Order: sequence, then structure tokens, then C-alpha cells
Amino acid sequence: MSTGPDLAGLLEALDRHRVDHVVTGSVGALAHGASDVVPGDLDIVPSIEATNLTRLASALWGALAAPCQRDASVPAGAASV
Repeated sequence: MSTGPDLAGLLEALDRHRVDHVVTGSVGALAHGASDVVPGDLDIVPSIEATNLTRLASALWGALAAPCQRDASVPAGAASV
């Protein structure tokens, strides 16, 4: 049984690859002191600069992250990991 994604490992991969991003969602809420959320994924908004997106792809490939199914309400190009 899976216990969910390795959030610390994903954040470390983003840092190791020097990916410019903002953490949003439940992990972002936790970082700002929310105590009533339980993260089940890692939501980020990466810089859309081409070199940054290349670093992001390398980080995710290295972490073997699986992309979520694209939600029609999310603009194309937005990343959810």
C-alpha cells in the first residue's frame, strides 16, 4: 500500500536541479502554518522560462514523478506533480 508521494524527496529534487518555482496547495498552506491540511501531492507553479522547464523535466524524470491527469479547469502548461 502506498503512503503517498515522497514530498521531501520531490522538493529536494527541485532544489538540486535549481528549479525556480512556488509551492502552492496543501504543502504551501503547511509552510505558512496551516495545521488542518494533509498533503497528498505536491502542487507547484514553475517559472515558464525555457531553461527552467528543462531543469524541471530533469528533476521530475530523476524523481520518477507521475504527472496528474490534466484538469480542464487548469490552464495548459500549469504543472501539478
